[in-house]
Amino acid sequence: MPAPRRRSRSPLAAIAAAGLVLVLAVGVLLALDDDRGTPSAAGTANSTPHSPATSAAPKPPSPSTSPPAPPTTEAPEPLDLRQLATEFVALLVKAQAQGQVDRRTADDLRDELADLIRGKPKDRAKHVKKLRERIDEAAERDELSSGIADRLDDLLERVEVHVGRDDG
Repeated sequence: MPAPRRRSRSPLAAIAAAGLVLVLAVGVLLALDDDRGTPSAAGTANSTPHSPATSAAPKPPSPSTSPPAPPTTEAPEPLDLRQLATEFVALLVKAQAQGQVDRRTADDLRDELADLIRGKPKDRAKHVKKLRERIDEAAERDELSSGIADRLDDLLERVEVHVGRDDG
């Protein structure tokens, strides 16, 4: 009697991993709220972290005027730690679902991100450097696609503006 055929569980595993990532992201956001001394429930329920960026987004390109500059030459807005965490984790979840990063590498990068967020302000530069090194190593070992590595590095480049002496 042949053994019953087993279905592949990779979609289920991807969904479970995405759920875990979302739980981690919420934990990171709550930790950031606690670090700032604001109430977690009220602080996250009514605020929209992307509201300042919406004023610049609706500008439609005008083909009759000067051509728009390539996105790589424009200086993107700096990110605070909350925005970095949100965008970084969202990018990792999407990349993991698309098979552009393996689960272990995504977990390692999320752990490094958590160290950056939980760390002291004076140690942020060290944590950003370590996270960049992990990203580069993963890309060299083909555990992370080069396109995702570049996008993660771009996010870290934008947060470096805040690295330094904000609190101490």
